[in-house]
Amino acid sequence: MRLAAIYIPYGELVHVFGNHEGFTLNLGGRNIYECSNLKGTPFVSSFKENKNFIEDFYSKKITQISTIVGANGTGKSSILNLFRGHSFAWYIYENYDNKEFELINETTNINDILFYSPYLNIENQDYVNSNFKDLSKYEMMLEDTQYENIELSAQLELHNSENLKRWIKFKQAPEIDLSLNKIDLPIFDKVNIKINYIKITEHQTSYSFRPFFSRFKELGAIEKDLAFKEMRKLIPEPKIGKRSRNFGNRINLKLEVISRVIDKVQNILEMSGNKYLSEGYINNDYTTESPEFSEISSLKDSFYWFLENSFIAYSKESDKIYFPVKEIKELMEVLLSNVPETDNDIENWTELNVSFENAITIIDTYESFIISFKEYFSLDRKILLTFRPNKNLSSGEKSMYNLFSSLYDYQFKVDKNIIQEYNMYSLRENPLDNDYLLLLDEADLGFHPQWKKRFIKSLINILPIIFPRKKFNYYLQHTIL
Repeated sequence: MRLAAIYIPYGELVHVFGNHEGFTLNLGGRNIYECSNLKGTPFVSSFKENKNFIEDFYSKKITQISTIVGANGTGKSSILNLFRGHSFAWYIYENYDNKEFELINETTNINDILFYSPYLNIENQDYVNSNFKDLSKYEMMLEDTQYENIELSAQLELHNSENLKRWIKFKQAPEIDLSLNKIDLPIFDKVNIKINYIKITEHQTSYSFRPFFSRFKELGAIEKDLAFKEMRKLIPEPKIGKRSRNFGNRINLKLEVISRVIDKVQNILEMSGNKYLSEGYINNDYTTESPEFSEISSLKDSFYWFLENSFIAYSKESDKIYFPVKEIKELMEVLLSNVPETDNDIENWTELNVSFENAITIIDTYESFIISFKEYFSLDRKILLTFRPNKNLSSGEKSMYNLFSSLYDYQFKVDKNIIQEYNMYSLRENPLDNDYLLLLDEADLGFHPQWKKRFIKSLINILPIIFPRKKFNYYLQHTIL
């Protein structure tokens, strides 16, 4: 059914509509309606044909598009909130198959409502009800971090990783690339993973751990020198200036991966403060001079030895706190497994270029790594891995991907019956099968003017692919500056 009008009774939303006896907000349906109130009961007092209405004007899947336009502070958000269902509001729905309509006070059994906003707005929580799904930035951040109680920097890191996963899944959907070409949205086929340098200021690392971290740096330099010497033995010295510019990139990249994961672990110790300064221990009181450690020549193996033999305890008799060895090793190994086999396949020895499938594996492993420290350690603000498409995207293009991928991810979870909710929506056994009412709160934020012009066309082209079995009413909020 098509939502055609909303009736706001006397005394409601006076800051938007002024003093009124009852206001009927028409949304462009088949008729123009006027509602009145008789002894507290609203009714449709009159209606006439909407001469500007054209059936299936946009497509058979899109029944209506309405836009709320106004300057800041004029009440656009208050009006948009009406669509989510309010106890005081009444709604006129038109039947697609005939000219009948009905005025009702409850939308729960009529259509599912999807709300999208690029804003971090916690107020949306106040409007959650049984047929309402919040896909706003704030709610997506909460879901992406599984409602973990972690600091904002870690939340953003996880959210950005999950965001890229949504992009990848959306890009892999049938027919999507063809539609993206039609609206000139850039297409990417791989993911670039930047391995970031982490500068360590050693103040809070446990005293007994510091010699090991210092030794790791020495071992990395030694291993690199030895590896390059072996390469030069195998490859005769070319004429001056003729050596490949990629020479040794594989060695550099492998050691970069290992070193930066080690730095990330140490920086987490640093961010955990001085509560573990004297509480770090090594099994059997081993030191860097002990043969069990000193005879290990590989940087990775020496670090793994340290992880397996180190722990934190407030005394030797108290419970031991261990590093999340499994998660650290899994991250290290999955990154190393994506290092190309030859130097010529590596343009930058601080970056990995991977397929969609491998990117998702790395993202999942990285998320597990981050979460694994939360119980006993403080997560640091320095980001180890930065994920981005292998093509540069503008802020508007990223916003477009965020919008479509969030909607696609939601419908994918509904179709696979794997959707998880933390609000009343989860109490419904099945989403409604007829329509979606889609609310977009300034979803074109950050778009270039040319992209704003294409916005409606983009919705018309792509949303029927994302939701092939649904009809839509779209309601968009825009601001006039």
